[in-house]
Amino acid sequence: MDQPETSREADMEWVGLVGRVEQDLERMMSYGLLPPGGWLLSKNTLAKRFAAAKPSLERGR
Repeated sequence: MDQPETSREADMEWVGLVGRVEQDLERMMSYGLLPPGGWLLSKNTLAKRFAAAKPSLERGR
């Protein structure tokens, strides 16, 4: 029998997505693909890259 997802589980999943986005952006900066102080990728591009909804990416600001 499936149990409903708890708030804590939902938070843990969200932190995982935020952490993954953060790591990838840091990696891109370290490789020189995103210059320090430069523009980030568009929300549409980030949403496709991480298979995430745009509102989820906006929460990580």
